[in-house]
Amino acid sequence: MAMMTWMTAVTSSQLDSLRTNHESIRDLEGEGSFFTYLESSINYFLTGSAYPGPDDGPLHHLFGVESIQIASFETGYFQIVPVESVHTNARLLAEVDLDAVAAKIRDADFEDLIDEEELYDLEVIETDEAEKLITDNIAGLRDFYAAASEAGCALVCWTS
Repeated sequence: MAMMTWMTAVTSSQLDSLRTNHESIRDLEGEGSFFTYLESSINYFLTGSAYPGPDDGPLHHLFGVESIQIASFETGYFQIVPVESVHTNARLLAEVDLDAVAAKIRDADFEDLIDEEELYDLEVIETDEAEKLITDNIAGLRDFYAAASEAGCALVCWTS
């Protein structure tokens, strides 16, 4: 089963609260949310790496810039994307050519991506559905980032 990644837009006061009381994430009612089980595939088709770092281009930190340790989470942490990075990522995502991404998906060898790139989220989708599913998720992420940027929000992200 693929892991689900959750993202919530938060105000600066909500972010300050999370930094001082990490467990308050459980009561968080953000300014909007996005979730996907295709984080690794989104990363891969936008940056060339399932688990991107700074050398993988400007979109390497879509799902987090700063880690906050929290023992009660399955992964042991949640991630924050600060407001400045939200603005930058929103601008960069707006420039993504979804047709070009779709072509990369059509040309991809899914078995190799699962084995060599550890794109395990591809195991739970049908190959003929992948192009639409992944590009729809990227479009949804783009819209979420645009709304968060317009509202001046940071993002909180976690995977379970």
